[in-house]
Amino acid sequence: MVAGDRRKIFAGRYAYLKPLGKGAGGAVYLCEDIQAGGREVAVKVLSAEAFATVQGKMIKREFEILSKLDHPNLVRVYDYGAMPDGGVFLAEEYIDGFSLQDARALIPPEGLIDITLQLLHALSYLHGMGMIHRDIKPANVMLLWLDDANARPMVKLVDFGLSSADPTRDTLRGGTRSYMAPEIIRGDKGELRSDLYSLGVTLYYAMCGVLPFGPRTKEDPPTSEEDFRPPEPHRLNPEVPLNLSRFTMVLLRQLPGFEYMDAGEALQSLAADSDSIDLNAAGQLANNLDVAAPPVLRGYFERGIVEDEPLLQETLVDKILAERTGRLRIIRGGPGVGKSRLLREIGAALKIAGLQVISLSCRPSMLRHALVLDMLSALVDVVDSRGLSVGERLRPNISLLRRLSTWLGDSANRGETNLRWMNQAFGDLQVLLNPERVVFLIEDAHWADSESLAFLEKEFNDSRPSIPGVVMTANAASPADVLYNCANTEVTECEGLSSEDVRYFFESRLGVAGIPQEWLERVTTYSRGNPSYVEELTRHLIDSGLLKRRSSIQWSLNVSDLLSFPLPKTKSESFRRRLNAFGHVGREYLEILALSDGPVEWSVLRKLVASVEQKDPEEIDRNIEMLRWRQFISIDLNTQGRRLKLIDEDLRDVLTGPMSPEWKRALHRRIAERVHKEFCRGQGSSAEVARQMDLGGHEKAQMWLEIAGHTAALDDLKMAAKLYQRSLEVASGPALVELNLRLAEVSQRLTDTRSAVEYLDFAWTAAERSSREILMYQVTLAGLRLSWSLGQISQANHWLARIDDLMPTFGQQPWTQFWRARLKVAEGKVGEAERELNKALTRFEYYGCHAGVVHVSALLSRVSSWLSKDTDHAFISAVVESGRDAGVDAAYAAALLGYGISLRARRKFDAATRAFSECFEVATRVGGPDLCAEALIELGLTHQENGELDKAMDRMREAQWLAAAVEHNAWSDLAQISLMSVQTKRGQRPDAAEISQIEERLADAAFPFWYEGTRRAIAIYEVIEPARAAALQTTLTSRLAELS
Repeated sequence: MVAGDRRKIFAGRYAYLKPLGKGAGGAVYLCEDIQAGGREVAVKVLSAEAFATVQGKMIKREFEILSKLDHPNLVRVYDYGAMPDGGVFLAEEYIDGFSLQDARALIPPEGLIDITLQLLHALSYLHGMGMIHRDIKPANVMLLWLDDANARPMVKLVDFGLSSADPTRDTLRGGTRSYMAPEIIRGDKGELRSDLYSLGVTLYYAMCGVLPFGPRTKEDPPTSEEDFRPPEPHRLNPEVPLNLSRFTMVLLRQLPGFEYMDAGEALQSLAADSDSIDLNAAGQLANNLDVAAPPVLRGYFERGIVEDEPLLQETLVDKILAERTGRLRIIRGGPGVGKSRLLREIGAALKIAGLQVISLSCRPSMLRHALVLDMLSALVDVVDSRGLSVGERLRPNISLLRRLSTWLGDSANRGETNLRWMNQAFGDLQVLLNPERVVFLIEDAHWADSESLAFLEKEFNDSRPSIPGVVMTANAASPADVLYNCANTEVTECEGLSSEDVRYFFESRLGVAGIPQEWLERVTTYSRGNPSYVEELTRHLIDSGLLKRRSSIQWSLNVSDLLSFPLPKTKSESFRRRLNAFGHVGREYLEILALSDGPVEWSVLRKLVASVEQKDPEEIDRNIEMLRWRQFISIDLNTQGRRLKLIDEDLRDVLTGPMSPEWKRALHRRIAERVHKEFCRGQGSSAEVARQMDLGGHEKAQMWLEIAGHTAALDDLKMAAKLYQRSLEVASGPALVELNLRLAEVSQRLTDTRSAVEYLDFAWTAAERSSREILMYQVTLAGLRLSWSLGQISQANHWLARIDDLMPTFGQQPWTQFWRARLKVAEGKVGEAERELNKALTRFEYYGCHAGVVHVSALLSRVSSWLSKDTDHAFISAVVESGRDAGVDAAYAAALLGYGISLRARRKFDAATRAFSECFEVATRVGGPDLCAEALIELGLTHQENGELDKAMDRMREAQWLAAAVEHNAWSDLAQISLMSVQTKRGQRPDAAEISQIEERLADAAFPFWYEGTRRAIAIYEVIEPARAAALQTTLTSRLAELS
């Protein structure tokens, strides 16, 4: 959850946007998934009373079915869980479109052919899974019209509340009677062909506007196919294509001797009989290849081909449900053996059982503590969504540790100091959720950061872990191995495919018998336990004409031909053979997808191909469809568009390996140009633009500069630095000044102070060569900011002198006055500084410079406190509001700092903590390390005055580490003496000699450091040497009296 987000939150991740509908016992809301990039989802909420009825069974069944499915033409489900009042929620894909029921009049009859093919593609996949829908009707067929002008309506089949995962055993009855197959009306169990009958009624209504057998009610007697023969659709509507009319009558079982037994058979028939221009690719392909094979096979492998996997899943779920304390379970195995699929199945089963499941994924190069912070943050979101507000107390700590991990990386060893509060937080949150149980599902734990693994190791070696139960997947021989021997850990080995699984797949799933054991053993060896090898092998066998589909559950395979078929030893070898047999048609399409880092929108691929080959859009679309039927690419369909990707990652290496470096760079440049245009339209990722520009050797400096700025705004500072450097390589003239200034800023934020100083010197040299005073002034202001941030007061005075010597016309500019006042403060001439600040404030207000007004006002409030003037809290509050209105910048951070100090003086410690935490958060994005260190020290002082001494010590140490990282000795000394002050409060006696040394060093630093350090020293001496404290207080009082 984003800090300050006051929207209603479901299950810790779904932020309410607006209602979509309401019915008996429940409602549907449009929400934003804050854990998935803000994607829109439809959240169905069912009351406790409704959940106890058949509605509860239906919503649970819908999740149970859809959680196993992944097809572009089927609605996707994301989550399911319990509500605090005993009700449940279901989060699924939001479809911003119209149902076929409502949009029937907008669809020309010929357009229904494509809609039908899409539906049959989805049903073929569903039937391949062994499932049926049981409630196909126009209201459950959703249509999306995408922004792509060349795209036809896209289909999504919805409402799986009556679906069945095992029609032969299912006892649930129901559906819409007017669309039911006769056998279901008679009370028989549904069959695969029952869905086709319902589809036939749906198509008939869409083409003709009437039901083929009229409306049916529960009172109507069961019918048979012979009771009444409806008119053929093309006789009621002459615009209906004859092939579609005849096809619909077969679905309705109205042509004697013709009936499709499953959706794959129907798909093959319609595709072969389609002569529409748009469907020509599918029609031609159907003459020599089974177009139903891809979705049916996809269904097989989605359901799983490891015979013992359901039993393993059931065993693990039963163990988790029986546990009362947190336990770590690790699913361990090689890449691709099915660990992730098993984890998803376990998660779905646990959700159905009523547990709160939190799913997380690890990724390469995770920052310190990243995983455990992700876990804690997600748990806080869940507790807050229950109305138990704890976020305001815990989120500042989470945010601080994240930011410090980003800034410091591996430069400091924080040990376990910052983890004490985490143990307590996990325990407290579990108590708040009791009796609700929480389980974390963590994917790819082999990528987890070492600090998080150490935290988990300690937790699960404890007899009573404070952390909830965890189920994670990890590759063998990885850093996660440290967890295997914990006292509360159980490891499950996931070995993947065995020869028995391969036999089970060919004999039981494909219905092919008589395959020699030796051949099965070879397949097992080449698969290395990975089911995706067998999936690619079946594609290869289909392409070779050896494996042919008879139905969704029956295939034919000539065993003698199979034995002469040279088995590919890897997936890559199989892909290479299939590509060679396929020829060069569409090769460029695949190469573009291979060079892209992620899915590519259909229309973008079309434009990219058109820039390489002079082809019309219709031909390109046909070729894309051909590649999809040939199982080289897959499609993801949602409201944002149709996104294409390679069907397997191994195909990427097969495609890019033979490409020449020149051709690869040329394609990267073309991709960069296109994705940059999409990025400028508000779509796509700046990281992908940068990657393509980098790999293509792009030489447009402005594009580099634009993308680098956006990347820096997203806090990806290392990438931003790299992009600015690339832009620097191709820039010239005045642009060199701006680029070096930006590199100096990014380097400073990365705590690389030496590079920051070097880039600043380069910027000054470029500005001098340009002979433009405005550029020289910009560099000078940047030099003042950097020198001040690093505590280099003499260097800052040097930069200020440059204005007087080289740019006297800028001497009375308000920013010059502001920096002159700051350096007066450093010298202890606070009265002179106040007068200079008032001049600057007048000028900033005259020019309407909001940021300047806030900066000056914030510093004026601090100066007033040093001059023993009353600090106006209302004035500081107004400055903060003004800074917030101006946007997140360094001025706002400075204002927050003064605001927090004022709140602490009024003993409003919680509000002060929030102000300092937000100040730190803002400063890490736009300010220097000095402001970050100051925010941490002030936050520590707030904890100290509030009696939270452990937290105070943690903040002081963090300020020390940050100051050391940028070699800022004054901040390091101030943090050290502040830490000693806290230790004194805890009864420890610090070394007086060390305090004296720090005092001496701070006396040579800027006045604010001496002032704050002296106050800390007085507080310490009051405990250990009262006489020395009194003397030091006299010195401080005398010095303050001289300031004005």
